[in-house]
Amino acid sequence: MLTAERVFLLLVSLWLLGCCGSGALAATYHVGKGERFATMQDLLSAVALVDHDVVLVHPGTYPPFVVERGGGSSPETAPVIRAYDMTRRPVFDAAGAKVGISLNPDHGKWFALDGLEVCHASDRGIRHAWSGLVMRRCYVHDCRTGFLSAGRNVTDEEPGYLIAEYNEFARNGQGVYCHQWYIQEHWVQFRYNWVHDATGGLVYKDRSRTSLVEYNLIEQGPAGYAALYFCGFDLEGMPDIGQSATVLGNIITNRGASRKYQFVSNIRKEGGVPGGRNIGKLYLINNMFYSEGHTGPMLATDEGSRIWAYNNIFQSTASDRIFGKVEIAENAGEIVEGRHNWVNQRMVVPDTFKDTVSGSDPGFIDVTGPRWDLHLRSGSPCIAAGWDAVSPRPTWEYRHPMSSAVRRDAGVLDIGAFAYKEAGR
Repeated sequence: MLTAERVFLLLVSLWLLGCCGSGALAATYHVGKGERFATMQDLLSAVALVDHDVVLVHPGTYPPFVVERGGGSSPETAPVIRAYDMTRRPVFDAAGAKVGISLNPDHGKWFALDGLEVCHASDRGIRHAWSGLVMRRCYVHDCRTGFLSAGRNVTDEEPGYLIAEYNEFARNGQGVYCHQWYIQEHWVQFRYNWVHDATGGLVYKDRSRTSLVEYNLIEQGPAGYAALYFCGFDLEGMPDIGQSATVLGNIITNRGASRKYQFVSNIRKEGGVPGGRNIGKLYLINNMFYSEGHTGPMLATDEGSRIWAYNNIFQSTASDRIFGKVEIAENAGEIVEGRHNWVNQRMVVPDTFKDTVSGSDPGFIDVTGPRWDLHLRSGSPCIAAGWDAVSPRPTWEYRHPMSSAVRRDAGVLDIGAFAYKEAGR
């Protein structure tokens, strides 16, 4: 027989069980001057962060830190290291040290970074290995390499996963081999980011097995080697299992780049297996590719490349062809299919491009002024000229800076990254 006391104890037990299941008992830690933990490393030396934990880093400048244990079970429950005040980011200044933030937690676990600033790393601003990482609203700048994934992140034994949203990367990169983003993951979702003003290397380099790159503004700038660069595995013995990237609704630009040949590249033959022939599939959907002074092909490839292109704008002031090989390749890859792309009329178009719209002007609002605007103006030939059966269909648009907006759907798709918006709507 249940007495009133036993009923009360049972209810308390159920309440506590519910709290634990919902993460209500997760810990919140404060890091900063005058707090129990003055630095992130102080906290991480004392505590292993787990599901639903929150670390609030107060405004100030902090030394680098390394995560070597702990983590959450999913991206939704990952412990998050977050700015206490989103209007005043905490600054992790490496001050010449090799790495600003290094994430090497327990294998298979997840962490999240939100609203942090990282700068002045002599090697890597952020390094990520064998785990899941959610990275939002961070600003990484003035590092030799902005972001670097560990090579074994592409394996089934030590997989890495990356969700990167609403971040800004600027003034990272050096020479040919150090880049703004250097991503090698089992899969990556990269969206609503702004990458600009590279000081060398590649702006976005990706060796992942599966990539979704959507609704970003990626600017090559004068010092960038290439704007968008997909390539094969950088891991000895990695099997030729194939790679796939979907690039949807992005604005990819090259304005005044000193590197004249490469702009967007899909170079996949390398795979890790001696004599191997890795194949990389690249799907380009409703993007806006704009270049000035770039004389190579808009899409540079090698023998491992396969490309599908739908509803894209390819505009250049100098390039004379859509498709060709990179300088180091023996042969170009293959454009499997193209539909309803807008192409500058001077360009040679692959035979597999169908229903192409060509001309001298795609109808951008402004490409000459300091506040240039690549939205479509009234009368653009790209309005209602897209292939409407495309999949996936663009549902969002990049909104500057580092934001997003629902894409207006008025029937037949417009070509490019932006749907035409009538005045007053």
